[in-house]
Amino acid sequence: MKKHTKRYARRRGFTLIEVMIVLLIMLALAGLAVFSYTGTLESANRKNTLTYVKGLASALELYKVGVGQYPSTEQGLGALQEAPQDLVNPNSWAGPYLKDSAATEDPWGNPYQYVCPGNRSRDGFDVWSIGPDRVDGSDDDLGNWTKE
Repeated sequence: MKKHTKRYARRRGFTLIEVMIVLLIMLALAGLAVFSYTGTLESANRKNTLTYVKGLASALELYKVGVGQYPSTEQGLGALQEAPQDLVNPNSWAGPYLKDSAATEDPWGNPYQYVCPGNRSRDGFDVWSIGPDRVDGSDDDLGNWTKE
């Protein structure tokens, strides 16, 4: 019985190699979780941005119904919240067409862009986000022409 007790007495703790293996496994699992979360967050940001761009496009359509034309590029998206000073008929503006709390920046901190007449969409105007790379005109731009 004495030999049996000595054998177990030596084997009470973990060896350094066992601890290192467990730490490596935990780090690998944490890395996979972070990678998965980042991809999910990026996808959610893209969908959120496209939804907001569609909302801006709808507000621009309402503006056109009231005023008779889309805001000029110079008037910009600000014309949806405050009547432009250079309107021919200021009484035709029935806004604001966006809530006061409407976001002016996309999820990456970039202001939404607007050009009228548009070059990329069939709507008569282009409204878009320059996307996560913060470079206008790149492949990750999200606008009223984006299919997703």
